[in-house]
Amino acid sequence: MSKDATVTLTIEDSSHTPIRTIIKSLPRFGEGIPDGALMNGDFWDGRDDNGLLVPASNYYYRITASANDDYGWDIACGASTATPLSSCQGYADNISIDDPLQITDIAIKDLGPLATDVAVISYMLTEEATVYLDIYPPGTTFTLNGGVNCGMRSTNCTSVTPIRTYIETKTRRQSVNMYWDGKDSNGNYLCDGQYVFALSAVTKGRVSNLPPYAGDIWTRKLGVGTVSVAKGDPLAFINPSSTVIGSTPPAAGLNPFYFRYQLQRPAKVNLEIRDMNNNLVRVVVSSESRSSGLTNQEMWDGKKDDGTWASSGTYRAALTVIDPYTCMTNNTFTHDASID
Repeated sequence: MSKDATVTLTIEDSSHTPIRTIIKSLPRFGEGIPDGALMNGDFWDGRDDNGLLVPASNYYYRITASANDDYGWDIACGASTATPLSSCQGYADNISIDDPLQITDIAIKDLGPLATDVAVISYMLTEEATVYLDIYPPGTTFTLNGGVNCGMRSTNCTSVTPIRTYIETKTRRQSVNMYWDGKDSNGNYLCDGQYVFALSAVTKGRVSNLPPYAGDIWTRKLGVGTVSVAKGDPLAFINPSSTVIGSTPPAAGLNPFYFRYQLQRPAKVNLEIRDMNNNLVRVVVSSESRSSGLTNQEMWDGKKDDGTWASSGTYRAALTVIDPYTCMTNNTFTHDASID
């Protein structure tokens, strides 16, 4: 300003209806020394006088200023080309708000092989809001009502039904997380794959110039991406031993055949001994639970199920792992090892 003055700053909607008073009759400083070096500043947080977030639209700010000095009263007059104003109504210009509620800085941590692993989706909100995280099958696309720019929850933007939904209230302007355990809405584990996620958010805002003013303001653009379920094979490794069928530890100083292995997550296992014609020789372990994070060991004494010794030759050890942490259609993993 050219001199010290008393200032009022208001925000108006597109029809020039005042919706927010930023400052009212407060002192502000003039140009200072040297001329023009001092700049005043006031801000608007995108809300009306009731604290409601305003929707995307064009708005106007209006500044009126007055000063009384030795030469009398001075009143700021003039108008911008944005809105024709009669004299001495202050200065007005437009402000465009394109998207008052946004989801930004989205980052993904995929769901890994451990039993305790979860997928993590982190992001930031420009305003506090209720967030919908919808998980969809691989390959889902958003083509309805404008697609990713539909301005609603993602379920209105695709014909595909989400397999899992999380609804949480999150704060503004800080990184927040949402977690997915790899299950569907019925609590069933899903198969490995690239799943599609969609984030949308809603908060209360000013949607009318008539009381009660408030209504829902949604994110105009979905936060869309993919998150991997990558559990993979639960077996970390298998290490069969070698010995002589018919020997005993006291005579030969050798143990029976043993099979050492590690699991990436707890599971049930079967261990069968079969000959090279795939005939069953011995069931060593049948659907028994084994732990992860340590070395498990199973032993075969060289005998068949009927208690007689197996003949000399090459046999196949089939270790089957039944994984409770993945989908039922793909939860069995069989590993073979030859023993002589």
